[in-house]
Amino acid sequence: ANNDITISFAVDATGNAGVGDLTLQAGRSILVNANVSLRGAFTATANETVGNGVVDAQRDAGTAAFTMADATTINTTNTNSNISITMSTGPTTNNASGDITLENLNAGSGHILVLNNGGTAGGDILRASADALLTASSVALDATPGSGTTAAVGGSGSEIRVTATNLEAIAQSGGVYVISPAQGLTLGGATLGGLTGVSTSSGGPIDVEVQVDNLATSEAISANGSGTITLNAGTSNIDTADQ
Repeated sequence: ANNDITISFAVDATGNAGVGDLTLQAGRSILVNANVSLRGAFTATANETVGNGVVDAQRDAGTAAFTMADATTINTTNTNSNISITMSTGPTTNNASGDITLENLNAGSGHILVLNNGGTAGGDILRASADALLTASSVALDATPGSGTTAAVGGSGSEIRVTATNLEAIAQSGGVYVISPAQGLTLGGATLGGLTGVSTSSGGPIDVEVQVDNLATSEAISANGSGTITLNAGTSNIDTADQ
């Protein structure tokens, strides 16, 4: 689509005999207002480029977003397939990009990648509600839009909640804020995204909390030398072997 894609009614492909992926490419925004359940991978790109099919003259003005409504879920557990969500740099003329706002993503033992690389400053990765949850074997979160230095993954008091074995994340001065409410977590070792550990630029803080079980690091944790790093495992252990 040259402009927006809106999912207004539930998509349920779990009864299909074969595996089928769902790919969404929007010149501007993708709005998920109903549940999506698949027998395959989910791939979505908002602010898609001309090189990937958007007609520049038909992309209307306005800020692109990927937004999930409260209580919605994108579910690929039937085949444990990956979930990938990207904010791209957009077409030539109208290409303003904004936030990726997530509710529930469940890839089972698959993997999740959320990438905000839009061209507009301040493009964050946020949660839609206090009980939003990303579930996968590994999660990679990248909020590094090409312009500006303020982007964030989550926020203080509005952390991204994950249930995953491995996490990697990168952001700018807005920081990285993640909570694992139900199991232990290792920082490093995510399958998608090509990141290393958890890092920020421009002195962004890093705040990772595990509420149940242990918090471990297998790759570097870096807040650009001047940011605050807070790792909290409640009453369990913190293994900082590679911090």
